[in-house]
Amino acid sequence: MRPRPMHPDVRTFNGENAHNYLAFKINLRTKFTIDGNSYPDSSAKAYYIFSRLEGKASRRMLPWMEANGPTISYEGLMEAMDKAYLDADRQQRALVRINTMRQNNRDLDEFLDNFNKALLNTGGMDWHDDQKKSLLETAISLPLLQAMVRREQADLYNSYQPPPARATTDGPMDWEPTVAAVQQRRRATDN
Repeated sequence: MRPRPMHPDVRTFNGENAHNYLAFKINLRTKFTIDGNSYPDSSAKAYYIFSRLEGKASRRMLPWMEANGPTISYEGLMEAMDKAYLDADRQQRALVRINTMRQNNRDLDEFLDNFNKALLNTGGMDWHDDQKKSLLETAISLPLLQAMVRREQADLYNSYQPPPARATTDGPMDWEPTVAAVQQRRRATDN
């Protein structure tokens, strides 16, 4: 007897907006990681995926499902869906973007956030730290780069990331007394 799935069903994908496909794909991966025993083979996973398609996406994948009948597989369906919905040029565009990015007058934290997003889109988070540091050093502003020359070079790319924001624990705040507070003090001293 198959175990019942523990993870909720993946939201349906209608194919109207291809930008939603990557999230759909990752949600499927999560579902199969958690509930893998509920889908014992590749075809069971493929049929589950097809059940989570609706509208345009369902109509687009139906011919593939019919053509592959007895040989339907999770891998095959995901490959067909990747061809239909993934942006084939996304990684290439991100690579061009990361090679042409410049900090200019932007705040370093804001720039690092954009740089990391571009790096993630290229698949570059797995690159060696020396490659990532080199790309970053090419992109940051000249004054910042000149200031870094006098400092010891960081070994890891993550050393360039800003520290997480901390809550300040300064002393009591300096408050400006309100008109009402001043009047109350005056009355107290007059009595």
